[in-house]
Amino acid sequence: MYKIAKDDFPKLYAAMQNIGTLLLPCKNKSGHADFAPYREDAEVALDAPLTNRSAKDVFFPQVENLLTFKTSGKELALEQNVPPAGVTIVMGVRACDARSFKILDKVFLKAPVDTYYKTRREQCVLIGLGCSAPEETCFCHAFGIDASAPETDVQTWLAGEELCWQAVTAKGEELTAKLVEGGVLAEAEAASAKAISEQKEQTQKILSVLPLHDFKVNDELTKDELKVFNSKIWEQLAAGCLSCCTCTYVCPTCHCYDIRDYQ
Repeated sequence: MYKIAKDDFPKLYAAMQNIGTLLLPCKNKSGHADFAPYREDAEVALDAPLTNRSAKDVFFPQVENLLTFKTSGKELALEQNVPPAGVTIVMGVRACDARSFKILDKVFLKAPVDTYYKTRREQCVLIGLGCSAPEETCFCHAFGIDASAPETDVQTWLAGEELCWQAVTAKGEELTAKLVEGGVLAEAEAASAKAISEQKEQTQKILSVLPLHDFKVNDELTKDELKVFNSKIWEQLAAGCLSCCTCTYVCPTCHCYDIRDYQ
């Protein structure tokens, strides 16, 4: 495990920005946090409980050009708009959002594979941030998610005046090695590991007394999916739908999309 003092965060951000495109929770004009490219003048809100939207846009953007076509008489020329090469680092991903990417993987990485999604996924390094102060509406445990240990390439925890850092995957280890070599991260002492362990225990205690602590997913719903799909409840809910598509953008697991031709 490694660590870095909060006062040295700008040094950490700068080092990662030299490796690839860095996205962090930053406060917008309305004061809310959203993932945005790092800038020196950005108001980074790494400790924000949740962002307005998850980092899903990194892999599944709201709008993108898939193909460009030109016609000349009866000749048709097609050009695929491949996602640009380069590493993308997303820091501050919470455990709930991290789990959502695995759900998207089941859709877009299953044959036929979505090459656009696959390219972005492979080029991205996810740095998770363990929760220490779950909100009243949290219910990670209902889906078997450990709020204090995001399923990401690197796991981090804010403890006191430092950030503790633990690589989990090969991509995480590669990034960590570069930061250690550059003198950005230092070896953590036993006291840091103890602080993280205590923080995890405290997080679980908080979750155990929240309003949704006993919320459970009804396993019966998945036994007859066609019956659920044809339920009349959807007609009632759809009656108030404005077709604004906001739910598609905000929901971390929604993978609805449309493809259109424009001339």
